[in-house]
Amino acid sequence: MSVSLGRYLTDTLSALWGDTYTAETVKATSAVDYSTICSIVSAMNAAGVPDAGRFGVVSSAVAAAMREDEIIMEHFDRNTASGYAHWVNLEGFTDIWEYPAFAGTNNTTGFFASKSACVAACRLLADPGTLLGFGYPGTLQAVTEPESGLSVLANNYVDANTLAITTRLILLGGVDEGQIACANRLCTA
Repeated sequence: MSVSLGRYLTDTLSALWGDTYTAETVKATSAVDYSTICSIVSAMNAAGVPDAGRFGVVSSAVAAAMREDEIIMEHFDRNTASGYAHWVNLEGFTDIWEYPAFAGTNNTTGFFASKSACVAACRLLADPGTLLGFGYPGTLQAVTEPESGLSVLANNYVDANTLAITTRLILLGGVDEGQIACANRLCTA
């Protein structure tokens, strides 16, 4: 379930990576190489984007093109169990991840930014029994996924119609654009 929640948040966030972020680098997907990454870094540096916490997310087609560049492949993370391509410490980007479900719009095939460019906020629901002043017909327990630190509430309750014990996960959260000037979109022509 944590994978589904993480994918939902990532899909929702990547849907925002369209025209709102106006700084862009235009390059044919199959031609993305080390010089493309250097161009993106130069544009971000010129725009005054903080260099700490920079990251990138690319489509599978861009990841395939990046695998063809020897310099980029020197930064390939071979120690991950993930099936997705992952590069580390490449020209100031702490991480560049392949994301097959990349939901880029308007020919966007990659998104490079500092952490301040995107906002994701999640919190746990307050105990309804405490808020309402009487008991809650079920149990609530915080569950934290150790890799990401994402916490959700596991809610066990008895379904009134079937009398089956049911579990659901509850997450309060949302995503939005952050500092728009702190990102650079990789786009096709």
